[in-house]
Amino acid sequence: MPMTSAYLGAVALPLDFAYYLERRARISVSQTLTADVVQTRDYYEGDTYYSFSCNYVSSTVQSAFLVAFKAQVAVTFKDYDGSSISVLITEFSDKEEAGYYNISGKMKVIPA
Repeated sequence: MPMTSAYLGAVALPLDFAYYLERRARISVSQTLTADVVQTRDYYEGDTYYSFSCNYVSSTVQSAFLVAFKAQVAVTFKDYDGSSISVLITEFSDKEEAGYYNISGKMKVIPA
């Protein structure tokens, strides 16, 4: 049964908190005089990011993201399905409007 709220640490996120997965391949291409040298790696869970955004959040929610971003420590993110993962906030922006905040950013999955 899906949860009614997502969480960042112990802070409940609003119901309109939106996030989506971005999976990236780890590939390196080096050009040489006669060819391209391509290196790849099997998919690694640490190459997964969540992009997120939410408008008109409280200062409590904004502060939870800002503190985690500034501290650069892993925090638990619990999604709407109840799955918990450790994430690192790698990008964060906020804009205050009438006492509320519009927030957006990226969270990098930290594999267990």
